[in-house]
Amino acid sequence: MNGDPEGGVLVAAPLMQFAAGNLSTDAVYCFTSAGKLLWQHAFTDKIRFGREDCGPRWEIQALMVTGNEAHCSAWCTICSYPTSVSILVRIDPNSHATRYFVNYGHLGHLNEVHTARGSYLLASGINNESDEGALAVLEEGEPSGHSPQGGALSECDSCPQGQPFRYFLFPRSELIRVTGPPYNAVMGVLVTNAQIQVMTIEGPGAPRTGVWALYDISESLVPRSVFFSDNYRFTHERLNAEGKIKHTLADCPERLKPITVREWSPHGGWENILLPPVESGASK
Repeated sequence: MNGDPEGGVLVAAPLMQFAAGNLSTDAVYCFTSAGKLLWQHAFTDKIRFGREDCGPRWEIQALMVTGNEAHCSAWCTICSYPTSVSILVRIDPNSHATRYFVNYGHLGHLNEVHTARGSYLLASGINNESDEGALAVLEEGEPSGHSPQGGALSECDSCPQGQPFRYFLFPRSELIRVTGPPYNAVMGVLVTNAQIQVMTIEGPGAPRTGVWALYDISESLVPRSVFFSDNYRFTHERLNAEGKIKHTLADCPERLKPITVREWSPHGGWENILLPPVESGASK
């Protein structure tokens, strides 16, 4: 990232303190392997999207480097607080920053997938219009505009040009509708040999012990299936015993009926993708 033959280090850290409320905004720092500061980039962006005026302050939630030593880029998501907007930013080796994508909802995870079609960035988190987990699939070669929103929420000042290649919304399970939180954020995106797995939080608890759903997406970027963690069964049975869910696990619609993922594309707009029913109340 910095021309250092032994490599270098990128660090995301607070830049300054604001007097009002003692709030901080974040910056990216680039150091050589010997610890010398080469450059820093502070995020002072201002943007209006989804009827909200945002920034600064900005908090970095994800940081990733792509490419090779000759041609590399740093990517980070900066999230506005206390408002809803996040921006995916590309930073080149000379610290020049370009806005690549704006999302109405915070983006907390980044990854990259290489397919027969090309390479794509995967930016995931929440969409605050639908309160659902979201995954944006973005072409690396050019900016991708902003998340597809409805009505006045689609108006964006200072957003980059372009459109996302794909944009997915993952439905909230009935468990999270009962237990909270009010949205099922994507908490991880795994990539193995061009296959993508998207994990959404579907109830209280840490990722290893809580309730989650795992969506499988093919190399052609089509969602294929979903299953729930073991704790889905235990939590469902407890909520049924408490009278908060009115049907048993055996009669659960999320097991017996297709689960709908919403997909947006530039040419087709919004479409529903029906995934096969989950055949067991708790998957491995």
